[in-house]
Amino acid sequence: MHTHKFGGTGLGTTIAKQLVEFMGGEIGLSSVLGTGSHFWFTLSLPVIKDDDMKDRYHHIFTDKRAAILVCKNVLYESLESYCQFFGFTVERFYSESELLNGLQQAVKHEQPFELVILSTGREKNMPVELANKMNALDFSPYSAPKKVFLNYLDKRSEAQKLGGALFDCYITKPVNFERFGDELSTLLNPDSAQVAKNKCYDFNNVSLNILIAEDEDINAMVLSSFLQDAGHKTKRVLNGAQAVEELAQNTYDMAFMDMRMPEMNGTEATIAWRAHEPEGVHIPIIALTANATKDDRKSCLEAGMDDFITKPITPEQLSRAIVKFCLPGQ
Repeated sequence: MHTHKFGGTGLGTTIAKQLVEFMGGEIGLSSVLGTGSHFWFTLSLPVIKDDDMKDRYHHIFTDKRAAILVCKNVLYESLESYCQFFGFTVERFYSESELLNGLQQAVKHEQPFELVILSTGREKNMPVELANKMNALDFSPYSAPKKVFLNYLDKRSEAQKLGGALFDCYITKPVNFERFGDELSTLLNPDSAQVAKNKCYDFNNVSLNILIAEDEDINAMVLSSFLQDAGHKTKRVLNGAQAVEELAQNTYDMAFMDMRMPEMNGTEATIAWRAHEPEGVHIPIIALTANATKDDRKSCLEAGMDDFITKPITPEQLSRAIVKFCLPGQ
């Protein structure tokens, strides 16, 4: 039996390892019996100038007010930091009744909220009743605040079913800083932001059959979720040999292949498939890699891959690849 005295199952370290490697980094530890353990990780990330980010968002969000109702202090602190950086004035609420009253009082004092951010834990149902109660409030003479719902990846499809009727935006946790800003920009400044978003996501109801060759579970889960949410069908295999076999036995419109897999990696699998690909057929194969050097790109293209996407993967990257290689007329 596990107790707090002896710690947990170690699942957290496994998830941390997968996340760090998913982002192209390294993680490790050193331990001395009776002294303690030292955990470390390294990530190579681009540096974004604060001034550039502020200029990007401040003209949209400055002087706007955001109401936040979340369960966990850590999540609130992150959201507060993001929103304040963007230019929002932030107020936290601790219960549904407090939020509803706060929204009405804000209108009464002519300081309405433009944004409401909601989040629940895994164990709770989504705040359908709260959203309905907000919809029933009278915000005149102001516009009703935009409602943003945050939840985990495994609730994504469930939340999106509600999206049109109850929520204006759905964002997965953990919240990505830049994507969060872009989503809010789309909500509060639709004339400028919606054009770019539609270009990325509008496939005119086209559903593609896509193969995913990825041995890491969390990477495959994220990739499958993004593609399925866009309306595509996916099949996952664990290595390059299985990918080649699957391409030979079934019909696919596109394949995403990790560069590093057991038995046969993405490059080897692509070479093997291109050597036996039926005449007149060319399935676009996109490499998934944590490396973005010229040599990596060259090796991908020389193997017969059409392009490569660097990790961590975003829906925008996937949609651009789909438009480029499968829907060039979009």
